[in-house]
Amino acid sequence: HGQEIIGQAFESVLSNSPFFVKFMEIQPSLILEGRWQGRVKNFSKNGGFKDFGMLINPVFGDQGEIVEYVVLQKDVTLEVAFEERRSQSQKLESIGTLAGGIAHEFNNLLAVIMGNIELLTRENSESELSQRCLGDAYEASRRAQELVRKFLLFSRNETPSFIPVPIDKVVSEAVKKLRSTISSSIEVETQFEFRGFVKADPGRLQQVILNLCKNSIKAITGAGKISLRLSEAGLEDLQILNLQNQEVHWICLSVIDNGCGIPSEIIGRVFDPFFSTQVAGEGTGLGLSVVHGIVQQLGGSVTVESVVGKGSVFKVFLPLTDVDEYFELPPQTVKKHEKCRLLVVDDEKLICSFYQRGLTRAGYQVEIFDDSIAALKAFSESPGSFDAVVTDMMMPGMTGDKLSSEILKIRPDMVIILCSGYLKDLNKEDLYKIGIKAFIEKPMIVSDLIKAISRFV
Repeated sequence: HGQEIIGQAFESVLSNSPFFVKFMEIQPSLILEGRWQGRVKNFSKNGGFKDFGMLINPVFGDQGEIVEYVVLQKDVTLEVAFEERRSQSQKLESIGTLAGGIAHEFNNLLAVIMGNIELLTRENSESELSQRCLGDAYEASRRAQELVRKFLLFSRNETPSFIPVPIDKVVSEAVKKLRSTISSSIEVETQFEFRGFVKADPGRLQQVILNLCKNSIKAITGAGKISLRLSEAGLEDLQILNLQNQEVHWICLSVIDNGCGIPSEIIGRVFDPFFSTQVAGEGTGLGLSVVHGIVQQLGGSVTVESVVGKGSVFKVFLPLTDVDEYFELPPQTVKKHEKCRLLVVDDEKLICSFYQRGLTRAGYQVEIFDDSIAALKAFSESPGSFDAVVTDMMMPGMTGDKLSSEILKIRPDMVIILCSGYLKDLNKEDLYKIGIKAFIEKPMIVSDLIKAISRFV
């Protein structure tokens, strides 16, 4: 307050503050240019730090000497925090777009690898060495598949189905799993000051909690403590995140540890994919980036605060929802046919070859197209020749959802199964509304596809 500093010497008020250090740096430019304007950090009255927008003008005496300074300042802490969050969000969005594109291409390659491994496993059943080698190759492919899923979670190009879930129950379940896997020297406690329902996929929400807790565990050496707290989101946090004007209530999940903390020079990178402070080879560096991706999918936000040597606090802010908002898909009917004629469409020729071999060996009559427009032409000329359509999603010329719509205009009862590793703009509810019967995530093996077809044909 002004009354507390009036009459005191400039140096005595500011000598210990970051601003005084900054002032000494800019003093030459003040003398040369006559004024200075910019942003500085300074102590707040409660002992923390705040950002200030500042304008400094020197006042000169009769002899041209500086006799005093007039300083105007404005607290811009919220604006600075919001700008930093927006910059971080834009950076992660750009990385996410790249990650989603890579995941799409990688899934196509994995589909071919895993599918052919499955076929070879059946053909070489008598050789123990072949089975062992193929088993190892298949396990490596499964791990690669899981890595791609993490890419998609981070990039937010995969849209899962959400239902209202009680967040306190999900936290409790996650803690139960956690306690059975960690050292007894690490204490895990929960504090539920506030409860409510959030619209989420329960498994992915639990993954957020477990990933944050695992991150805390890695930061703790020896004995330590992790606290999970649910509270009503504070106004200041919502202002920083630019969420305060939305007509919803927010809940805050805090994961607090007393581990080693995160140095200030790297804290802005903790949500970047593949960024890790661990020894090379330990972990993928995707844990926190997956947290960021899932939370963004849920319409929320995640922040981190940390002090080296004292620990870290991760806060997840999620909008609350009404329980009766849940949209449930209608039950799907199952059709039975003695023989099945399939129209299969995928722009990747290697995947087409894999489909041809695998489905033909399983007894299906298969007509393959690597061009969606040519496939539509073939179907329109003879719509009664097929019992089901299996199509990729992302294809040049005509995407899988558009192809499905056109086919269903011609024959509304057609069974259509959509396969993709890159579901960008549509969610499963939209696909079912179009008339698509099932969605299969790439990469998949022949038996996955057969299982889906058998449900309807």
